[in-house]
Amino acid sequence: MRAFQAAYIGRHEFPKNLSEFELRQWFTFDERDRRGIRKAFRSRYWIGAALHLGFLAMTGTTLRSIEYVPGILLRHLGRQFVQKAPDLATLRSLYRRSQTLYEHQRWAAEQWSLGKFTEDVEKRLAAYLAERTHATLSANRLQQMAYEWLYRGYLEIPRRRVITDLVRIVIHTVVHHDHAVLRKHRGEVRINACLQQLLEHRPGHSMTYLEWLRRPPRRRSLKTLRELMQKYQWLVQHVEGYLPLQIPKERQLVYARRIGRRRASHIPRLPTFRQELETNCFAAVTLSALVDDILRLIQMRICAIWTWGYKIAADRVTPQRVHKRGEILAELRRMVGDEKLTDTAFRKAASAILLPDLPAVPPGRAADVREVLTLNARRIRPVLEALVKLDLRGTGPARDGLDWLKDTYKEGVGRFLIDKAPPWARRWNTLIEDPDSGRSLRAYEAATLGAVRQGLRNGSLYSFHGTEFSDPARHLMPQARWEARRGSYQLEKGLPRSPEHYTNRAQAALQASLAGLQDAVTAGDVWIGRKDLYFRRDEAAKQPEGVELAQISLYRDIGRVQLPTLLLELDARVRFSWKLLGREPKNPEELLGVYGALLAAGTDLESRGVARMIRGVHESTIRRYMRLLEAEPAMREANDALLQFARTHSIVNHWGTGFEASSDLMSLDASKHLYDARVDPKRRVHGMGLYQTILAQWGIVYDQPLPLLRRQVGAAIEGVVRQRTAPIRWLAVDTQGHTHIRLAIAKLLGFDLYFRQNDMRHQWLHLPRDWPEVPGLEPVLRRDLDLGLMHAELDELLRVAASIHDGYGSATYLLERMGSAASGSRLHRAGTQFGQLWGTVYLCDYAAQEPFRRSVNGILVRGESVHQLERVIHTGPIRSDRGRRGDEKVLISGALTLLTNAVIAYNTWKLHQVVERRRAAGKPVPADDILAHISPIGFRHINFHGVYRFPLERYLDRLMPSAVSPPLVVGA
Repeated sequence: MRAFQAAYIGRHEFPKNLSEFELRQWFTFDERDRRGIRKAFRSRYWIGAALHLGFLAMTGTTLRSIEYVPGILLRHLGRQFVQKAPDLATLRSLYRRSQTLYEHQRWAAEQWSLGKFTEDVEKRLAAYLAERTHATLSANRLQQMAYEWLYRGYLEIPRRRVITDLVRIVIHTVVHHDHAVLRKHRGEVRINACLQQLLEHRPGHSMTYLEWLRRPPRRRSLKTLRELMQKYQWLVQHVEGYLPLQIPKERQLVYARRIGRRRASHIPRLPTFRQELETNCFAAVTLSALVDDILRLIQMRICAIWTWGYKIAADRVTPQRVHKRGEILAELRRMVGDEKLTDTAFRKAASAILLPDLPAVPPGRAADVREVLTLNARRIRPVLEALVKLDLRGTGPARDGLDWLKDTYKEGVGRFLIDKAPPWARRWNTLIEDPDSGRSLRAYEAATLGAVRQGLRNGSLYSFHGTEFSDPARHLMPQARWEARRGSYQLEKGLPRSPEHYTNRAQAALQASLAGLQDAVTAGDVWIGRKDLYFRRDEAAKQPEGVELAQISLYRDIGRVQLPTLLLELDARVRFSWKLLGREPKNPEELLGVYGALLAAGTDLESRGVARMIRGVHESTIRRYMRLLEAEPAMREANDALLQFARTHSIVNHWGTGFEASSDLMSLDASKHLYDARVDPKRRVHGMGLYQTILAQWGIVYDQPLPLLRRQVGAAIEGVVRQRTAPIRWLAVDTQGHTHIRLAIAKLLGFDLYFRQNDMRHQWLHLPRDWPEVPGLEPVLRRDLDLGLMHAELDELLRVAASIHDGYGSATYLLERMGSAASGSRLHRAGTQFGQLWGTVYLCDYAAQEPFRRSVNGILVRGESVHQLERVIHTGPIRSDRGRRGDEKVLISGALTLLTNAVIAYNTWKLHQVVERRRAAGKPVPADDILAHISPIGFRHINFHGVYRFPLERYLDRLMPSAVSPPLVVGA
């Protein structure tokens, strides 16, 4: 079912107006349908029967009232049946007998094979809705989900009251069950104590503990880290003993978001069960978020400390050592030139100068950095003191080092004594075994901090309470479930059952690609160097003549438009505001509040500024709907509706097939005071990353916030797996989004991951160890793939891919834990070798086939060009008071994506209309090769600035069809 159709599901009467697209979608019948109608009824009833059949397809319900039928619909049906379109009075006269209406309703239901809404169906629907409460407890959204479930199952949709009562019962049952579980698990006394303590005021402060805990982290500093540790310790003292709650994590988040939007003074007015449930879930969710924030800040702090150490080593330690060596060489040179110096005296003097106490192998830059990090504990020790207070678990060097230091800090640092450095700190041996106990302790602390950084990255060190830094086993499909799922997953993705068959398929592809590369070498298109492979640089693609003039002409016919009018025109057809609210808007003020929230979140304007630009809307209204959009996961559905609407126009077929996409990171300028803002290495300004997956047919199908300077390939895979718009077969990324193990996981998920290569210097082509000689390519071949290892670990790699596919864990989390920090594990080595095998196939094709190379680079350039439009929409930086919490960052990313998709969908729709209008009028239309180069990301005809006037009076009949009379319009 199309996302834009959801607005009609469950309705029993016609809307006041229907668009041409809707007439084509549901009320245009083929010859077979018309023949069936003519056979079943007399000619006077043909249009009436067609009316019922189309209405059932549009709404999933039978037409119960003909008090109003759009005239455009009657004329459309009259043309199809070659009859004069009846007026409304004539149509009513046909159904003067109620029996005739019932017969047409029954016939339409039989044609659709519509099942009855029985007691068994009601039970199955209630069970489905209970499962959906994991994501939301909004009655309106659950009611819409019930309509869509019945529609997809070809089941009769009862009257609204039946669904409303069923949803109310489901929510009541779920909430009271969760409350009973909470009371049974923790006890009434402790629950009430937690509630009272959250509502108490902090000593010496005007805010309650609840308000204090809701404050997000500020700057990236030790002060912020200490404040987060205070919150963590307070929560651990009051809630840790009964964690984890026996309530689904997703529903805990729903309860926590509810209380996060309320004032502390309003909470005592709630029913007792809601106070207890929401406050305790808030405490549990906040503890998890605090642990993630603390560990994220610690990771940043560690990186900053190592950067400082590298800089000091480069500026002071290394130059001093080099200068000392220069002095030694100068003195030796002077002694060699001294003819009076005997051989014995020269050897004695040289031995004294060359400092025999130094190691034979001179220290490198890394050794200098380690030496600098042991100079003082001012930077490292506060971080470790925070770490030992956290409930961190796992195995490996980081855990061993933290356990040792925890005892040391408890007994006093003056009593630190270690005879021999641990095996995991072998590079620090000399410094840790130093006779000076203070220097030895500082070296041990620095070594432990380095191990902590690696442990957090590979998952060997994790927090019991955290989400981003939780146990990796929680993000994998349970082994028993995998045993049952394995066969169906392999069948779904077209993968062979045995590892040998899979590698045989890969080797067959490898052999064909190597043969193609050999042909390219023979033809002179590719050159093989000593250890490098070169291909001819592609010339700039030439556009067909007349593209620029055609684009100017088409956009001129579209005409200028204001941003508010653009949003209203699209909303009238797509109803994305219904998706955001979960229902039909109640009044124009609510509509304007939603639009204002989108503009405040998706542009650089603040809510106060947007309220001034939209007449009749208060800042408090905009803030309220911003909080609603943060709490309800509806932004993705609204974006999907816009993209599906754009892809219904035939002009998109000139831009691609819908199977190709690209992923790229956009740096959105941000205040340097945001704790996770980082400096963009290209633009040299602080920014926050938005990682987006963009179709070749244009449109952003998935978005997520991602810190800058972070590996992007997990986010790239996540975008393909989670999007619901198009069946993406291959994804183009730049080199930041590529690693070998990610390439292997993408293959096991059923799509190809292609990456851009400017050249192939130092790019080895990896082959199995027993691969025969390949004439002409030997200088760039490396036979290092172990098929035995790959066969042994393929099942576990499949389990990782299936865990990502089925939603047990995110690709971003799992692939980050399988990055370079996990390079010692067998799974990492096997995944890397699978990626090298498929990567060799890709690199051979990329070097040998110029059209393929151009297509990959062209898709990437197309995706990157969308960023220009986004920077026009969001011109300034993210303010320091926004983007501190995860929900805020998701809202900023989703709102900017929605505004961008709105512009793309509007341009696509209007370009299609202009082309079809010209074609119908017999005017010249641009050729297909020219249309393929015309993009829907133009923005010069759109006014994004000035006073926002929303002409609601033109669109209220479509945006609020249930309104009995036209309401008073504001914001005009």
